[in-house]
Amino acid sequence: MFTTHLPQSRGAFAWAIIGCSLLCYVGGCAPGVGPADDPGGVAGAAETVGELIVTKQVMIGGLAGLPDMEVYDIWGDFHVIDLDAIDMNNLMDFGDYEDFMEGITTETETFGACVVTSTSFNLSGLPEPGDELVEDDVADDIVAALDPGTPGVARTAAATVELQCPEDDDDSPVSMPRMYSPSPLGVDLLELGFDAGQAVTFEFPGGADIGAFSASIDVAEDLNVTTPDLSDADFKITPGQALAMGWNAGVASQFVTATIYASNMPTADVDEGAVFLSVMIQCEFPDDGSDTVPAGATAYIPDDATMTGLMVSRTRSAEVGVPLIAGGTGKVALSSEVGVLKTWFAFEDLFPDLPDIPDIPDGDDWPDIPDDFDPDDWDLPDMDEVCAMIGMVWNPETEECEPAE
Repeated sequence: MFTTHLPQSRGAFAWAIIGCSLLCYVGGCAPGVGPADDPGGVAGAAETVGELIVTKQVMIGGLAGLPDMEVYDIWGDFHVIDLDAIDMNNLMDFGDYEDFMEGITTETETFGACVVTSTSFNLSGLPEPGDELVEDDVADDIVAALDPGTPGVARTAAATVELQCPEDDDDSPVSMPRMYSPSPLGVDLLELGFDAGQAVTFEFPGGADIGAFSASIDVAEDLNVTTPDLSDADFKITPGQALAMGWNAGVASQFVTATIYASNMPTADVDEGAVFLSVMIQCEFPDDGSDTVPAGATAYIPDDATMTGLMVSRTRSAEVGVPLIAGGTGKVALSSEVGVLKTWFAFEDLFPDLPDIPDIPDGDDWPDIPDDFDPDDWDLPDMDEVCAMIGMVWNPETEECEPAE
C-alpha cells in the first residue's frame, strides 16, 4: 500500500538518494518497466498523487557575487511512495544507516513566531571515500510514477506554455517519477509573460493512470525586502542580534516566511571526529510589512559560519481532486512561492589556500612563441600541491587528482 507522498519542495534529498532506483506503474515509465501486475494499487485511496509548483525567486547578488538574478519556474510530478518499504542502507549507497544517524543530533527551539532547528554532524559517522554499497534489494513497490497524459499546459491571462515529461522521449532514461517542465527546455517564462500576481491554470489531458483534470493556483505579488538592505555588500546577519525586517505589505490575512540558514561545514583539512553545525531559523510573520527575528534565534548562527542565507517569501497553496483510471479519486497539491534570496559565503574559510591568479594579458600583449620552443620548458605548477589543496593526491600515470588511499 502506498501511504506517503513526498512533495518536491521538501523531498529533494529523498529524490537525490533514490536516484535511478525508481519503479513505475503502467504509463509511468517505458513499457515493461515496473510492477505492471498491479496497476490499480492506488485506486480509491484518496492519496496525494502529484504536485504542481510555481516559483519566482529574486537572488540578490546572484550566485557568489554575480549580478542579481530573477528566475520564474513551473514544474510538477506525479507519484506515490511507500516510505516504509525503503531500505535506507541501499538508498544511501554506503555504510550502515543507523551508524550514520548516530552522528547526527537535532535540537528545536521556539522564539515567538520563529522556530530554530539546529543539527550537528559528527564527521566520524560519515562514510569514507570508496565505501561500498550495502547490497540490500530495494523493495519492489517503493515508488509508483503515475501518468496524467502529455503534454500538460500551464497558462495565465498573459501567457501559455506546454509542460512535457522527458521520459516520453525514448532516448531519455527514466530517472524521476513523471517530472513535467516547460517546453522547450530552458524557455524564459518571464519573457513569455508569466509573472508574480497572476493566477496559473494547469490542464492535463489524462493518461494511463490519472484522468483529465484542470486546477489553478494564485501566485502572490512581488515581495520587496526594504530592511535589511540586501544590496549592501557590507551587511551581514550578526549572531545574537535581533534582525529587524521590512517589506512591501501584502494581504493582511496571509503570511510571509523569513528563513535564515547557516552552516560552518568545513570543506578542507577536516579531522576525523570533527563536528559542524547546520542551523535553520524559520519565522512566520503576518504579511503587514514589518517584524523582527529575535536575538535568541539568531544566537544559534555559528560565529564561524562558512555560508549564511536569508530567504523571504510569500506562499500560496491549493488542492484539487483528480480521477484515477483504476477507480476512485486522488489529490494533486498546488503551491506557489514568490521570494527574495541573499546568500553570503566566507570564501576565505571555504578556500583558505588558493593561490593568487595572475592577470590574463590582452591578446595583443601575448609574446611571440619561438619556433624552437619546447613545451617541456613550461614552468608548470606542482601538481602534488594542487591536488593536496582539494584533499587528493596526484597520480602521474593517469595525470589526474585521485582520492588518497
